[in-house]
Order: sequence, then C-alpha cells, then structure tokens
Amino acid sequence: MHPAAASAVLVDGVVLERQVEGHLARQIAEIYTGDPQTLLDGSVRLEDAFEANINRYLAASFLAQHGFAVRVSVATRSGKILYPSPHDPLEVRHADPRRVAVENFALLSEGLTVRIETRLEHNRLISNAILGVYILAALAALLLHYRSAGRQMSGKITSGAASLTAWPSARRRAPSDSLSSSRNASGCGRSSSAEDRYGKRALPGRAKRGRPDREIETLEEKLAENLGLQDSQQAEIQTFKDKIALLEKEQRREGKGRQKPTTPSKGDSPRYTRISW
Repeated sequence: MHPAAASAVLVDGVVLERQVEGHLARQIAEIYTGDPQTLLDGSVRLEDAFEANINRYLAASFLAQHGFAVRVSVATRSGKILYPSPHDPLEVRHADPRRVAVENFALLSEGLTVRIETRLEHNRLISNAILGVYILAALAALLLHYRSAGRQMSGKITSGAASLTAWPSARRRAPSDSLSSSRNASGCGRSSSAEDRYGKRALPGRAKRGRPDREIETLEEKLAENLGLQDSQQAEIQTFKDKIALLEKEQRREGKGRQKPTTPSKGDSPRYTRISW
C-alpha cells in the first residue's frame, strides 16, 4: 500500500476508536450500577454489580464482539479501583448487608469515574469490512482515472486520424496554390524586364502585399531560376538549330555544284586536234 494511503487508514482507525470509546462510555454509564435499591439495602456489593452489568453489556455488544478490544475500568474520585473488582467473590459472600449498604452509599457519594480504552483488532468482521470499503474506493478511483485517460486517448487518436486524413489533400493543395501565386508574380516580373524574371524587382511589390512565408519565397525563387534556365536553354537550342540549318544549306549548294554535267550540245560537231609527228 502507498505510504500516504496507509497513513490515511491509520488516522481513520484512530478517529474511529475515539468515537467508539465515547459511544461505549455513554452506554456503560447508563447500566453499570444496575438497580440502585439493591445497592442501598446491602443485598449486592457495588463491585459485584459493576462486574455483572458491565460483563453482560460487553457480551451483548456488537462492537466488542466483532472488531474492538474493549478495556473498561471504574474508579472513585480518590482513585480506588472498583472494576475490575480487586476482591475475591468467595471472601465477601457472607458479608453483613448493613456494612455492605454503608460501603455502597459511601462509594456512590464519593463519585465514580468510568474509563474505556478501545483498539481495532485485525482480521475481525469490522476491520475487514473497513478494509473492503477502502479497497472498493481505491478501485472506483482507479476506474474513474482509467475512463478519463481512455477518453483523452480516444480524443487524441480521433484528432490524429482526422489530421492524417486531411494531410494528403492539404499537401496537394499547398504546392499548387504556392506555385500559382509564384507564377503570377513571376509573370508580372517577366513582362517588365529580364531582371524581374529572377525576382530582383518583384520585392517591392511583394512588400506591399505583405511578407509571404519562407516556403513561398523559396518556391518563387526556385521557379524564377528554373524559368531563366529554360529561356537560356531555349535560346541556345535555337542558336544551334540556326547553325545546323546554315550548314545544311551550304552542303546542299556544294553538292549541286559538283553534280552539274559538261556534255556538248546537239548542233556542235566534234572537234579533232591534229598532231604532227
């Protein structure tokens, strides 16, 4: 058991013992003398009356029989112990009733004090019932804590599942939105000058619209760089195409010049050269 819980049980046990002591003290004070007439006529000694009445009450008491060890003592104001009786009943069986009546009257006149001590015993009906109540209370507290923790966990799982479900669509929308805004900004820049294509003169316009997020700025810069690279690559490709076209034209001209025949016309007669030896 936890030290704090054990200390709480001990404190409750002490408080319960004090309450039982007060209850038993009131009950015994009502019955411990018995019939006062028998005491005044000397037929019963005061000590014997205390012995019989208190023992009968403790034997019938539920608290004393099923959980509490009870110790009762009755004494006079001067401190003389009357219960438990210090005398043997056999010694005072044949006492003079007059003398007994005088002693009883003197003791009653002096005043009596009842003292009761109780202790909650272990492994008895009442102690086991109290322990069961504490166990049930602890189980109820654990059950409530478990339910509250389960509700919190289920809420976190539900919110996490919802965020995971919405994350792909949000991820698809975010790049398209940022790219469209980047294209609009870069398109406006390209219409003004080549420097705007790289995002150099678009900064004042952006400052008027408000400072965008870092991610959008990075995407815009990358998009502007890619567009610039694409334009330069297209220009280089066009230059190469023009050169190739010129080379092809020159090759065709040279080919036509080499393939032109030198045959004589039909009206001309063949000429012979005369060689003299």
